[in-house]
Amino acid sequence: MSLIQDAFSTYKVTCRNKPKSIAKYILRGVIHRKSLKLLNDNFKCGERKVVFRNQPEFALKAMRPYLRAGLSRMMAVKAVVNHHEWLDSHINLTARQMIYQHGLTLHSFDIGEETFMIKFLFLDSYRREGELTLALCDNTGNKRYVITFTVHEGSAYIGGVQGSVDNDNFSRRFTKTVYGIRPKAFVVEALRIVLNYFNINNLYAVKNSAHVYTDTRYKKKLNFNYDQLWREQRGVEFNDWYYHLPLISERKDIELIKRPKRKMYRERYTWLDKLDHDLAEELAKISIC
Repeated sequence: MSLIQDAFSTYKVTCRNKPKSIAKYILRGVIHRKSLKLLNDNFKCGERKVVFRNQPEFALKAMRPYLRAGLSRMMAVKAVVNHHEWLDSHINLTARQMIYQHGLTLHSFDIGEETFMIKFLFLDSYRREGELTLALCDNTGNKRYVITFTVHEGSAYIGGVQGSVDNDNFSRRFTKTVYGIRPKAFVVEALRIVLNYFNINNLYAVKNSAHVYTDTRYKKKLNFNYDQLWREQRGVEFNDWYYHLPLISERKDIELIKRPKRKMYRERYTWLDKLDHDLAEELAKISIC
């Protein structure tokens, strides 16, 4: 398919300024033709064509900033391709199709009188920050907190974390009920469980200064303090772009905790152990042995 046909196909459904967007697509496609060819060679045929259903602008990953600021377009495409190769070799076809189309519920659990779900999503709104999104959703399907990542060469790279507008004191309510675990810390912990199940070697998390939206192409102001969250998760600075996070979260020695809080920590760790067990059982159903 020609570059012009690709451009029209990308913006045939919805676009605020279609002629301008098509022209930009063609121009960028010429400039980044090598990275675009590599992406198209891997996603324009076979089962992987489905990625364009939820992400009509999927090909722009070869032309725009992706995953972190400063990553070359060719390196970005190689990361995208490698991630989907990993997904193909670890997640069965039925589960992959569900992820690409409507999302896949990994696990449901009750917190007080509320039911929550952990889901794998592949959505256009997070396409710049990574390939796969792990979401904490409520029983109406609202995404309360999400963490987006890409698996590349045996390591996982977190490109973004987002929370919904908290008009109903969700964060406070969740934290109080789940033994002091905040929602943003919870999605990190849930991701760790998933990555450990699949024997991922390393976990890297993007710095504030290297977030994809700080790239000169966007220059957006971040409303989330990534560095603070990674330090809270015992992350250490790895390079100019990433923190390195431990794949196993640190647990306090109960005997060293002040007595009034010991019960809460015991219950927290028991609950997390159960979550680990339950998630592993669900992952076993969708994984390729």
